[in-house]
Amino acid sequence: MNYDCIEITKNDLRAKILERFRNSQHPGEANIVCGDFGDDDAERAAFRKSYFNKHWLEVSDETVKIRNEIAYFSSEGLAFYLPKLLLILLDHADDAAFNIAIDSILFALTVPKKSDRWRMDAFSPLDLSQKNVVAAVLHFYAHESSRDHQVLGAEEAFNSYWKQFI
Repeated sequence: MNYDCIEITKNDLRAKILERFRNSQHPGEANIVCGDFGDDDAERAAFRKSYFNKHWLEVSDETVKIRNEIAYFSSEGLAFYLPKLLLILLDHADDAAFNIAIDSILFALTVPKKSDRWRMDAFSPLDLSQKNVVAAVLHFYAHESSRDHQVLGAEEAFNSYWKQFI
């Protein structure tokens, strides 16, 4: 087991996210959102526009809070914006205004026992050090948040896939 991310502070985790994901390659604008949608899908179009032409380092916390439909990401989009989502977990663990976004993030990080191609396509390209930091953030969140249902969500996500990378 690799415990380098378990007993560390929030600031240490932030630094590890920045270090391990800094060089992530943008998947291309056409690959951010899943599905082929037209103008009639205003919500999905607004989601795409919010993330369009932005590196994960440039996306504001407010954007994630307002445009929290994480399931709209393609697997490539989820993988690319994952570090921003991890920072949201760290920075807004007890911020009620981020409840819906955090619920969506924890759901996206929970891998069901039955095969889930969307999640596995997103997570399989991550290297071990990146998977380690995802596991560490979930572990940290589960122990630091005061919101019971989200603690359970973080524990479920951690146990569903990520604990093997600690």
